Amino acid sequence: MRLSPSPAALGFSNSPGLRNRNGVLFGKAEPHPKLSEMDEDLLLDEALDAFTPAPLLNVPLHVFNAIRLYTQIGLSQSLAAISGVKAAPPEDPAQQRVQKTRLMKFEVADALADWMAVTLSQANVQFAVVARQGGLGLKKHDATGMLHTGIACFHPEQNQWKIYNLVERQLDKKLDPSGKKRPLQWLRPYPPTCEIRWTDPVDFFYQQGGYKKEALLLIPPPGAQAGLKALFESGWYKNLAFTPNYNLVSAPHSKTSLNCNKWTLLMMLAAAKAEADPERLLADIGRNYKPGGLNVSFWQRLFAASDPRVRANEVPWQGPIETVTVESLLKSDLFEHHIFCVEPVNSHRPLFGWSRL
Repeated sequence: MRLSPSPAALGFSNSPGLRNRNGVLFGKAEPHPKLSEMDEDLLLDEALDAFTPAPLLNVPLHVFNAIRLYTQIGLSQSLAAISGVKAAPPEDPAQQRVQKTRLMKFEVADALADWMAVTLSQANVQFAVVARQGGLGLKKHDATGMLHTGIACFHPEQNQWKIYNLVERQLDKKLDPSGKKRPLQWLRPYPPTCEIRWTDPVDFFYQQGGYKKEALLLIPPPGAQAGLKALFESGWYKNLAFTPNYNLVSAPHSKTSLNCNKWTLLMMLAAAKAEADPERLLADIGRNYKPGGLNVSFWQRLFAASDPRVRANEVPWQGPIETVTVESLLKSDLFEHHIFCVEPVNSHRPLFGWSRL
C-alpha cells in the first residue's frame, strides 16, 4: 500500500546532508590528498602508546600529562607537515565549550531520533504527533515540559521518517515586509511569519530547549492515521496553515494567527472529522476544545507582549492566556495512546510501552 507520494509531489525536496535512519549523510566526504585523517589518528595513537609507559616513569601524574600533551601537539604538527597541510592553531577555550555543547546536543538528538523511529516502527505506526521539550521553566505552565510539536510521517520510498511542523520565520528588523529599509531600525521588529516545513528527526530534536533525553509521542487511532495520510497525499495539510501570521501564544479559535501546536490540533481534527475547512475547524475548537491556560503576572504579561514572537493585540490583559499546549493535546480525546521518553534512552525498545490516556 502506498503511504505517501514522493517529496517532490508534496512540494519538498530531499536536501543533501540530512540524516537518514539507515545512516548519516552530512555532505560529501573529501579524503586527504596525502594522508587521511584515519591514518593520522592511527599514527598518533601508536606514537603516543610507544612513548607513554606510565608505570615506568617515576614522575608526578600532572608532569606526565603535561609531557604527553606537548608530545601530542608536536606529533600533530609533524604529521601535518608530512601531509603538506599547515597545522591549525589550538582552539580557543570558548570555541571548545561551544563544540562540546554542540556535540552533546547532537548526541541527545540522535538518541531521541532513534528512539522515535524504533518505537513507532515496532508499534507499526506510520503517523504520530511528536513533541520536544522546552526551557527549564516551562513545566510551570505545561506539566509535560514539552513546547513544540510536529507530525511524524514515514516515507517508505526513502525508508525515512520526516516530521512536518509549522515553524516561524523571523523577518529582518531592518526591513519591512515588502523588503524595503525601515526609516527607524531601532523600533520593535515585525512579528515573524510561519510556514510548513518537513524536518529530519535529528534536526527536530537538536533544536529543543534543553539537554535531557525527553520526548513525547501521541498516537492517533487508526481512523485518524488514515485521515492524516489523505491530508498529506492530497496536499490539504498546507491549506490548514490558513495565515502566515505567527503568534507564540495564539488563541485556539483565533482566525488571525497560528503556532505549531495549533496547526497540529487543526491537523488532528481534520483527520478525525474528514474536514479540511479551517473556519469550520476553528469554530469546532471554540466549542469543544479545552485549551491550556498560562497564568502569568501583570509584569510577565507585559514582558510577553513585548516579545517579537507575540502579537500584543492578541494578548488578554486579564485572566489566563489561552493557547494550545502540549498538555492540552495530551488530555484531548484525539489520541489513543501516548508514550513518554525520559533518560536513559534505550534506542532498541520503548521505555514505557503503550500507555492508555
